[in-house]
Amino acid sequence: LEDGVHVVNTFEGRPSGTVYVEVETQDDANNAIAKDREKMGKRYIEVFEASREEMERDMESSNRTRGGPGTGVDEDGVVKLRGLPFGANKNDVTDFFSGLEIEDNGVLMLFDYQGRPKGECFVQFRAADSAVKALERNKASMGHRYIEVFPSS
Repeated sequence: LEDGVHVVNTFEGRPSGTVYVEVETQDDANNAIAKDREKMGKRYIEVFEASREEMERDMESSNRTRGGPGTGVDEDGVVKLRGLPFGANKNDVTDFFSGLEIEDNGVLMLFDYQGRPKGECFVQFRAADSAVKALERNKASMGHRYIEVFPSS
């Protein structure tokens, strides 16, 4: 049932670790679910039932192309950053994306429930193509930290 195996990819086109497997019968589904938390190589796997709608939604978000083929960027031009130095501010984020046009007040820093920086933020660019270019800065450094840049919506 080779056509029944669907690998979900990250926005970079790499496997995310999520796979949907279509089976022919409920017995096949039950046998698959019985393998929940067993090991595949050195890693354990989680197996659970999912609807076709869940699979299609996950596959669709994995294959979004509105910001460009395979980019995963929506037309709203928003990316998420993770791994920011805890002392980073909006100006540091703007400097990190120098040469790209960020919306006025387009940097949203995230804080935990006690008001401490989480090391994450969202950035809205003026155009989706700027957000696509922003993804190219994934794993670039800010100070001594490398920054992860993801598509967001």
